[in-house]
Amino acid sequence: MPVKSTKSMSFTEFVLLMACMMSMVALSIDAMLPALSAIGEDLAVQNINNTQLIITMIFFGMAMGTLIAGPLADRFGRKPIIFIGFVFFIIGALLSYFSQNFEHMLIARFIQGLGISGPRILTTTLVRDRFEGPRMAKVMSLIMTIFILVPIIAPFFGQWVISFSSWHNIFLAFVIIAAIVCSWFLLRQEETLAPEDQQAISLKQITTNAKTILSNSNSLTYMLASGLITGVFISFLSTSQQIFQQIYGVGENFVYYFAALAASVGLASLTNSRIVMRYGIKKICIYSMSATTLTSSAFLLYSLTFQGVPPLMPVMAYLCITFFCIGLLFGNLNAQAMQPLGHLAGIGASFVGAAGTFIALPIAIISGQYFNNTLYPLVIVVILGNALALALLLRHEMSIAR
Repeated sequence: MPVKSTKSMSFTEFVLLMACMMSMVALSIDAMLPALSAIGEDLAVQNINNTQLIITMIFFGMAMGTLIAGPLADRFGRKPIIFIGFVFFIIGALLSYFSQNFEHMLIARFIQGLGISGPRILTTTLVRDRFEGPRMAKVMSLIMTIFILVPIIAPFFGQWVISFSSWHNIFLAFVIIAAIVCSWFLLRQEETLAPEDQQAISLKQITTNAKTILSNSNSLTYMLASGLITGVFISFLSTSQQIFQQIYGVGENFVYYFAALAASVGLASLTNSRIVMRYGIKKICIYSMSATTLTSSAFLLYSLTFQGVPPLMPVMAYLCITFFCIGLLFGNLNAQAMQPLGHLAGIGASFVGAAGTFIALPIAIISGQYFNNTLYPLVIVVILGNALALALLLRHEMSIAR
């Protein structure tokens, strides 16, 4: 049984704990990037592009898990569901450690994603239980600022492990870290769902809540936009190792280039926490998407003169700008989608998270399979994803104005 916390947490400890819970997703993805080629070789993967599925399968598991975690959290409380999620994540990590073929690895990664979906999506629910609107966006940006240290550090950790041992030991590290974070959560975090707010689980109630969420034009618009931007982000994650090591041959220095891009996202989250109260969520989202669409279109034209493989330094400059803009979008899009759903925080977070991921996964998988040792697939996905998301937001704002 989950342990009851002994003392209320301070705001600082709450932010740190939420950041650590969210970071388990980034850790389980980014620490694997330097090991993808080694895993592909050991598990006899024939098509090198298929190793990207080691990344995308965990997102698929997360999408499925979030549909379950939200309704259960609204019925039984946040703490029990998060605890069970950690247990499944640990089981998935152990199965990954013992995988003998690629199919078993993909199943294990799906279970990891299924498990971590609870801690990941219910982190947003816990924040929504305490904050709303711009205040929630600010708190989420603070969490993201701390969280982003993990994508910076995780590839170094994965590289360090495979430099002296097998990639299998990365999964053992996942088990240990998950156990520590889970224990901290159980001991310190109070239950945030009031007994009077518990909702019975029934197909009729779930259908009613889903209709309520999907009929809200604000939530639907920002949920779809979040899915498109997430698709852009996963597309890069899935192909980043191939871009840097296969196209540009940076070898073990890949982790430094990846860290620079992760730092761009972290800087954006910190910037957002300082400006969101002043400028508002909608304006920041529209400006960020517009900037990314324009710079990516210009970069695509520039890339044509190099047959899709421009010099590395201009590529890094472009990617840093792109991921700074994406960093401004993550917390804001989710906060705006959740804004009208305070009375449905658990299932609301589930639908927003799951729908966004289900939109993102086909984008990432298709663009990954079209990887052809050029930057064309990635840049085109960035343009289309941001342009479509921008069109959705502008259409929504115009409908409100009318």
